[in-house]
Amino acid sequence: MSSSLVWEIVGKQSCFIYKKKGVVFNAEPNNLANLNKPHFSQFAQESSVNIIPKKTGGYQLIISKEELATYRFPKNSFETFDITEDFKNNVTKIQEIMNKKKFNKKLTNYILAKLYRLNQVEKRTNYLKKKQEKEEKEQTIEEQIEDEVTSVPFTPKTKSKETVEEPKETVEEPKETVEEPKETVEEPKETVEEPKETVEEPKETVEEPKETVEDMKVEDNN
Repeated sequence: MSSSLVWEIVGKQSCFIYKKKGVVFNAEPNNLANLNKPHFSQFAQESSVNIIPKKTGGYQLIISKEELATYRFPKNSFETFDITEDFKNNVTKIQEIMNKKKFNKKLTNYILAKLYRLNQVEKRTNYLKKKQEKEEKEQTIEEQIEDEVTSVPFTPKTKSKETVEEPKETVEEPKETVEEPKETVEEPKETVEEPKETVEEPKETVEEPKETVEDMKVEDNN
């Protein structure tokens, strides 16, 4: 049966078709771009190809076999190739496989574009994962510090510091101390005060006779 006839039957009536924001998608198991187009459809093409990420790391290239014997065993109808995470080294490997299987060059370009996109997404997820782990470690350290600070009792500082000391039981041996009597002889202090001789000189006051006018007159009369 030709691929064009199969597409006419499956293209509009497949159970894998769904719409999202006006775009028609197809969730077939081996659809490269998950788009409802004939060159991506597994049923419309004789051989299909897809690349998916592995859980253990790296990628896996899946190619459907064209042998009729595999139709009875769908599990064995696919051939897988393991691909590492290094994008540059995998380009030549994918091109060799696609040329050997005689796929169209457009499909090889789609495979490489999807591999590049998956690689970028994986780098982003690893970066966010490491960042989240670092933040969680810092948060746990801060919580431990807060717990240690809160566990220490708070003692407010006051001006008068009251210190309660437990009584210490100390047994002291009696000390015999013999003090010799101290003889203190005080010598008498002789204080001789010399008499202070104060000689006051007599004040000679000579009053001169005052001649009045009357006396002068009496003398003249005499």
